[in-house]
Amino acid sequence: MGHEASRQRREPEGTVLYRVVQSEWTTTQAQLAANERYVPQFCRREVDAFPRPLVFTVDLLCHFRVELTESDAGARLFEIHDAKGKRLMIRDAALRSVTTSSEHSLQNGKSKVLSTSERAATMVVFGKDRKELFRIPLRLNHKAVMPLTR
Repeated sequence: MGHEASRQRREPEGTVLYRVVQSEWTTTQAQLAANERYVPQFCRREVDAFPRPLVFTVDLLCHFRVELTESDAGARLFEIHDAKGKRLMIRDAALRSVTTSSEHSLQNGKSKVLSTSERAATMVVFGKDRKELFRIPLRLNHKAVMPLTR
């Protein structure tokens, strides 16, 4: 049961609240994997039990398809980076599974429909031996599949 969306922590690791939520999340994953009905402990507590509000932030997934030209035939794989240059995960949904990776291969400069975070700012394209070929600025829209071209 993987969840690829990014998370912002407002609680530092090691605090009591962080450890409680982390423990309950681990228990929840195990119970759900075993197909057991389970309500996480932190869902049963009164809101006043927490010293301050607990906030989870997730990014929207944006769908895209890489469509490079024939002149870019040497392109072998790509990465997606945010505005700070941090690599983002690329989500590949197949019929019965979902995989994530920080890079994805290209076949003749093209990819199937993939997904990534709405924070995507740049696509970095690599050729043979992972040599960077070029970068493409991105402006993804979560409402439609975006073709990424140069």
